[in-house]
Amino acid sequence: MNIKFTELYRQLGRLTKAKNLKVLGLFCIMLTSIPLAIGQNQPKQESLHNPLIGSWALFDGKYLNENKQWVDYKTLNLSAIKLVSATHFSFTTMKKEGGKKTFWASASGHYELINNQYTEFPTLSSFGVKPGESYRFLFMLKENEWHTQRYDGEDLVEEEVWKRLD
Repeated sequence: MNIKFTELYRQLGRLTKAKNLKVLGLFCIMLTSIPLAIGQNQPKQESLHNPLIGSWALFDGKYLNENKQWVDYKTLNLSAIKLVSATHFSFTTMKKEGGKKTFWASASGHYELINNQYTEFPTLSSFGVKPGESYRFLFMLKENEWHTQRYDGEDLVEEEVWKRLD
């Protein structure tokens, strides 16, 4: 009887150790999962503070050409889509000629958002942006519209209206 009791005690010890390891393992998994679960139930913090995040379609605009004359986007039949993430932007602009759309311009890179100033720092572009060059816009949001004014130094050189797609 003593031998059986000793064997039973050993078996019980193994089961207890194995069970403790399983419980410890489950506990560790739970501890690492809690922050993930909490994060999934809360909106991303940057979207709370950045109303520009999303996709936008060009609605209207004009720019100052090399002859210091304003050119309306409607006369050029331009259309564009701009995507803005928490840290980066990208846009593609097309021109419609004779019922056919042709490529006009595109760029992507990172941006800074400070109060009502939005500054793009293109890293890729179709129009030869120099490294470190930036485009500064003052902006205003009106419902689902993003109104921008781009400045070169102190000179206003472009105005655009974008409509939110999402």
